[in-house]
Amino acid sequence: SSSSPSSSSSSSSSLLTRADKILSRMLATRALILCASYHLRRGRFLVTSQVLLRAHFAEDHTRAALLLEQAALALVHDNPPSVRKFAFLTVLAGLRYNSCHIRRLAVHAYRQVLGVYGGRRWRLAEEHLYDVLGRHCLESGDATKALSYFQKPVIGLVSQRLSTLGGRSGFYERVNKAETGASDSSDDRAQRREQNAAAQNNHSSSSNSSSN
Repeated sequence: SSSSPSSSSSSSSSLLTRADKILSRMLATRALILCASYHLRRGRFLVTSQVLLRAHFAEDHTRAALLLEQAALALVHDNPPSVRKFAFLTVLAGLRYNSCHIRRLAVHAYRQVLGVYGGRRWRLAEEHLYDVLGRHCLESGDATKALSYFQKPVIGLVSQRLSTLGGRSGFYERVNKAETGASDSSDDRAQRREQNAAAQNNHSSSSNSSSN
């Protein structure tokens, strides 16, 4: 059965609308990239990162990951370098790479920020990074490396708990010493009072005997 002219015209108009949206998005992204390049040449690294960050929202996972990675790298050259923001945007880029199944670039992005998050007690970020890297190594057949990644959050948590317990035990020890010292001083005061009372009794008894 042949399609009616109205349905064909509506489908063609919807295709044209979609093509216009795609073209508008591409032109907008290109304009933002040119704007970011201008600011980068001027040494405005923070503005460059902000423009690229704005550009990534309308893109698919692959292009968004590339834009996020460039936005993160611009922050490294800022004065002073925004290391924590760099790590955050790089992790977002890794998530985008992972969403479009480009695992190698995702792992590369995560490994770049291990030195930033490692040992800073940002537990959730570290757990996410080590979990993704461990899973990648496990899928690649490197069980030893995967085990080392999976163990690191657990070891960090245990050492943190032990350090906390060590600090608390020192606190309890100081409190115990203070209480022991307080009880010792109270016992000393009671003993001195008893000695004074005994001396007074001896003095009064000796004075009574001399008067008799």
